[in-house]
Amino acid sequence: MLIGTLLPDLIDKPLYYIPVLLTGRHAAELGLFSGTRTVGHSLLFLFLLALVALATRKEMWLALFLGAATHLLLDNFAEPFSPLTEYSSRIALLFPFYGVRFPIALHRTLGEHFLLHLNPLEVVAEGVGAVLLWRLWRTRRV
Repeated sequence: MLIGTLLPDLIDKPLYYIPVLLTGRHAAELGLFSGTRTVGHSLLFLFLLALVALATRKEMWLALFLGAATHLLLDNFAEPFSPLTEYSSRIALLFPFYGVRFPIALHRTLGEHFLLHLNPLEVVAEGVGAVLLWRLWRTRRV
């Protein structure tokens, strides 16, 4: 399940940052993959994971599905209370219902991306997640 919680970012961050590094372009200049929330952050991707989990009936796929679902839930918990803009995570989540595009990155570099997430709410949420993972790890080792 841990890999599933990281899976959307493991897919989408390289889809954005590799072209940024190779071309020097960023955000809307890149076209479809204009930000760090794209395919892996969509309900379509989650639906495909669910289908694979159901078809194979393997615990690994169910764990990936549950982890990715948790990631999407936490990434989008404030979206219903936010206005829809070209930067909204909701565009990726509901892809392709808002058209064949993904949200545009608010940041130009990986460093700016990191600093964007240094706000009290995200730091506390990540801390809670780290404590929960630590407790899970400790109980499984005993």
